[in-house]
Amino acid sequence: MSNKLQFEAEKDPKGVRYYSFNWEEWLAEGETIVADPLPVVAVVNPQNELEIDGIAVEGPRVKIRVKKGKVMSHPVSCTITTSSGQIHPITANLIVKPQ
Repeated sequence: MSNKLQFEAEKDPKGVRYYSFNWEEWLAEGETIVADPLPVVAVVNPQNELEIDGIAVEGPRVKIRVKKGKVMSHPVSCTITTSSGQIHPITANLIVKPQ
């Protein structure tokens, strides 16, 4: 799998929403995402005011709660550690625009 997750999502700049990084197709059979410590999720350009307000692991997904953000495309990175000890980063685009 490339390090570019194949999704783009939209969000209103004033809204608060949940989004998920889905690792299901990438994880080997029986492999899981380690939840302690939590995966590292970061806004690539934090000066753009997008805020990650919560992170949770739900099966093969890393669920994030997002708020605020300037009207633009925001790369958001997610780095997981798997039960087999692999560490993997990916990046997805979250597009903030008025809705």
